[in-house]
Amino acid sequence: MLKILSYIREYIDEDASCADYNKEARRLFSLQLAGTFEYYIFHVFNERFLVIRPVESIAVSKLQGMVQIVEDKTGMCVATAFNELNPYAIKKMLKERMAFIVPGKQISLPFLALCIKNERKRIRKEIKKFSPGTQLVFLYLLYSDNTDFDIDQVINNLSVSKMTAVRGLNDLYELGLLTFDTAGQTGRKKIYHKSDSSNFYSEGRKYLDNPVRETVYIKELPKDLVSVKTDLTALAELTMMAEPAQKRLALCSKNRSQLDGAIIDKAEALEDNLPMIQLTKYDTGILGKRGCADPISIMLGLEEKDDRIEMAINDLLKKYEWYIGEEQW
Repeated sequence: MLKILSYIREYIDEDASCADYNKEARRLFSLQLAGTFEYYIFHVFNERFLVIRPVESIAVSKLQGMVQIVEDKTGMCVATAFNELNPYAIKKMLKERMAFIVPGKQISLPFLALCIKNERKRIRKEIKKFSPGTQLVFLYLLYSDNTDFDIDQVINNLSVSKMTAVRGLNDLYELGLLTFDTAGQTGRKKIYHKSDSSNFYSEGRKYLDNPVRETVYIKELPKDLVSVKTDLTALAELTMMAEPAQKRLALCSKNRSQLDGAIIDKAEALEDNLPMIQLTKYDTGILGKRGCADPISIMLGLEEKDDRIEMAINDLLKKYEWYIGEEQW
């Protein structure tokens, strides 16, 4: 189900969440119906709905009746998850307006259409903090020496989906941080323009958000852990600051499963200086150097702040012409 959650976060709502619903299903439904599917509850925007995954192959005609029972019993909309779905089944489900998800291929959630429309209106009206995807796009543009960008550059350099890139650029445009012209043979390709870097940063920094979704502690680093240095460990790597006794790393939260079985209690970790892992909302390493998170993400995610840390941050960022110094703190 993590694959489906990642798919929904990438294409619909980056803050979507899900939880197991099988215990409730066994209480609400007959043994046969409860055993026919795996059940999960999803929260997307301000709505909740169920995602059910058939344990075995099932005909769409039979599925339709079962979905209706589940919806009647729970009062929630239902989407069915499939690993594969043939063209005939897709056509039939679309015709019947049945919600379904095939991760990596197709998603149809008609009951969320109004929510998505309203969410887009809300974003245009008021953006208090960058979404994770928009923040990553902002940082990419900030660190770049270029002033002109198109969507393909964002997608290729950040390895994000087209939807994430479009949303990020649109958000920055709505905030007045970007302008754009149209180009290309059809006149539909957008070329975005960044104002001078100092203004881009000074106007955009108030929307920056802590990239850390969760902080956990582990007994030892799992083999092949895809992580980067962050916090004081990164500052020690990138500045003259001394190496901390406790190693501090960042891992994109979508890869949390790499830590399965390794997470321990915070008190135990602090006592023995065992590694701290920041699970981040976006890949903080993609714009970083020397195996570290990028400087702004390091600063935003700091667990502690004092004079020596402030000096290290200023040393790290003063090479950028857009950095405005201690006022940031």
